[in-house]
Amino acid sequence: MNPKVRDAIQAAIDRCFFMNALCDRMYYVMKGQWYMKDFAKKFHEQIAHAYSSVADHLSDVLLGEGEDVTRGAMDAHAQDYTGPTQLLETYRDEVLATRAVISDAYYAAFDRREPGAAALLEDILEDFQEDMVAKAIHMAGKAAQYGDDKHQIDNDADLFF
Repeated sequence: MNPKVRDAIQAAIDRCFFMNALCDRMYYVMKGQWYMKDFAKKFHEQIAHAYSSVADHLSDVLLGEGEDVTRGAMDAHAQDYTGPTQLLETYRDEVLATRAVISDAYYAAFDRREPGAAALLEDILEDFQEDMVAKAIHMAGKAAQYGDDKHQIDNDADLFF
């Protein structure tokens, strides 16, 4: 496998672990500081846990090519947020940045004529767009409608997911 393709896929894997850690911090804020029990649970189970699954799919691309997979260093996450609107806008922005990293891996494989890897990355990218990006945009938009009414957002958690 072309080293630039391998490095781009590894960067996408590392980004997914970053996102998992970021989402865990967001979960801790929602549940521990804001007492948003229902929303936090759904966010943790449906969002935070999804990133390790995306990382596994990306890892499978490398493993299928006989490449070694590593896990990058993790920074501490201690961010605070003014309210659910800011938190979900931040999440949306980070999801869009993650999509760009996965896109970079796809284009690296495509440009360097790695058709097997490019096809797998295209599928991962399409799923990510549908499962994560669309949801992040929806959640941020919905939060803007609710303002920072934590109680109401928690009561209507199903409408966000």
